[in-house]
Amino acid sequence: MVRPPVDSRALSLDRQGLEEIKTFLGAKAEVVADIPLRQRQQFYDSMIKAVLETAKRRPFRELDVARVLDIPSEKAGRIIKGLMIKGALRRDKHRGEVSFIGDGSAP
Repeated sequence: MVRPPVDSRALSLDRQGLEEIKTFLGAKAEVVADIPLRQRQQFYDSMIKAVLETAKRRPFRELDVARVLDIPSEKAGRIIKGLMIKGALRRDKHRGEVSFIGDGSAP
């Protein structure tokens, strides 16, 4: 629950429960509840793993990460920057184009 309910017996629904209610209510209904922090963190962790797996195989651009993960370029940039700070990625430049590759020594 995002805020305390009026009825103390009220319980939170998971995403699946919310989607079932949406289906029941019809096409005009939409789920506006946010994803819980724990699930967001799991999703973020899986994005990082995907970037690291790609970095093991080949160089990639920020735009490549954004397209593959279906996220805004700014978010892809933040993920890449964080991995560079941790030493998992390094920046490379070839013919004026910036790319990123795995460090090889980082986890």
